[in-house]
Amino acid sequence: MYPYRDPITQLYGYADGKNWIVAPAFYYAHNFTHERAIVQKSEGEYWCLNEKLEFVSLDSVVDPLLKNARIKQVSNLYENPAETFAWYLIVEHGREVSFILLDHELKPTILKTISIKLGYQFYSDCGWLLLRLRESGKWKYFSFHPQTLEQKTLPDYKNFAASKDGHWVVAALNMRDDPKSDFITLGESDRFAFFSIETLERIGDWYPGASPFSEGLGLVRDSHDRFVDAELKPRDELVFDYAEPFRHGLTPACRGNESGYFAKDGKLVIRMDPEEYLRGFDRLGHAVVKTSDEQFGCLIDRTGSRLLSDFASCDFFDGDYPYYDISYERYGFMESLYLKPDLRKAIDVIY
Repeated sequence: MYPYRDPITQLYGYADGKNWIVAPAFYYAHNFTHERAIVQKSEGEYWCLNEKLEFVSLDSVVDPLLKNARIKQVSNLYENPAETFAWYLIVEHGREVSFILLDHELKPTILKTISIKLGYQFYSDCGWLLLRLRESGKWKYFSFHPQTLEQKTLPDYKNFAASKDGHWVVAALNMRDDPKSDFITLGESDRFAFFSIETLERIGDWYPGASPFSEGLGLVRDSHDRFVDAELKPRDELVFDYAEPFRHGLTPACRGNESGYFAKDGKLVIRMDPEEYLRGFDRLGHAVVKTSDEQFGCLIDRTGSRLLSDFASCDFFDGDYPYYDISYERYGFMESLYLKPDLRKAIDVIY
């Protein structure tokens, strides 16, 4: 079953092929994860749907914990490595806000409660849970371990980017930043460094740019884009004019006249047109390649074979039933297509 918006009513339901499995009646519907999905019936009204098509109100889950509770946000936790928790909720109750995790059986765990007067941002990054909280006119970051939920107060850096398998990246706080602002802006004068979530210490030097570790390698951006190992030693064979983090053992990169996907030994495995804009591979081993003006794109596999072409956009949605949402421009109109991982059609247009 795939969440699908009815083109006539603009409401969401669940469909498969040419048939509605759950009729469109929701403001929004999430993809299934661990045989359950969250739907929003109206503002603040969320329900959980299982594959037997049974509904459970999330109010009935939250109400025993918190009085006068109102759910503000529900999000999936696809990237939780322990797969312990499936969703997080942001719930207002009285003069407080609570951040709640739900496991696959809808058992709630209150992660943290704060005053409703405090500014906050709560989100998931690589499975880690991060809370950006404004206290006494200053922003502070807190991290929560994806398995143990251990809370740590993070140092006073401007921004944090988490990693599943190595060092994080932090951005330095510079004099231009206003601690009272609700917005984070990263500019050319910002500096970035690697960071240990275990010791809460910066590792190595500051760089004009950096990306968190992926598949055992971090990415430093200065005069060139170059990869470093866990000890921050440069890998001389992995120096590029431009590169992105490794996924499935390949990095989309360009070096001189060579452009395409390079392996960890520095060899070019999939040669691409230098004018094309390359993206990293997704969990299923597919990557989007777009023309230099980003008007049209194609989908390739790890051999470089072009599986789809000439689409305007391609978005991947994970869960029990992962799918691609492909948009094509046809005679001045946009046409959307849902495709399964094997690229067979998941849903036909239903009227």
